[in-house]
Amino acid sequence: MRGEGIANRGLIIASVVFILIVGAIFFAISGGIFNAQPLPEQISVTDTGNGRSIRMTVEGPIVANEDRESYRIEISNSNRSISALGGYDGQVKNSKEYTNSVRAFSELVFALEKAGFDERRQVTGSQAEERGSCATGRQYIFEILQDGRQVSRAWTTSCGSASGTLATEVGTVKSLFDKQIPDRREVLGSFNL
Repeated sequence: MRGEGIANRGLIIASVVFILIVGAIFFAISGGIFNAQPLPEQISVTDTGNGRSIRMTVEGPIVANEDRESYRIEISNSNRSISALGGYDGQVKNSKEYTNSVRAFSELVFALEKAGFDERRQVTGSQAEERGSCATGRQYIFEILQDGRQVSRAWTTSCGSASGTLATEVGTVKSLFDKQIPDRREVLGSFNL
């Protein structure tokens, strides 16, 4: 009898060890309790490598397609451009390009960083939805591009209740972009942005 108790105990211990091993394998394969995702690589506006550019889009209020106004400024270490856009599909109404220099681009991106361009706010639910977020005001979209492909995007609005993902005061950031285009008002013409 005593031998049977030891044998049963050994069987129970072996069963428990087996269950723990299977559980540990399942836990490792499934990604753990919280299914943790790797943190995304931090993209910084101050990376001025080849193929890097930054872009700001300012969109006007929600109106009829024919009356919709927006503009886009894109800047790299060799070029600057502005496009006046009409309608919700962003048809180019007017545009102009300028040259740029590595030093000018570097100064701009470091000024943007100091103005909080890289600061992000976590938003959830309806606050995370950009579309229609500021029906009577303006929406500001800021992007970092690598070889024309978006690698970072943040947005905010002029409407207080829909603040978006940009966690800094938009006025300084917008002004830094606008000042890169000396005749911005002439290119935009009658646009009220």
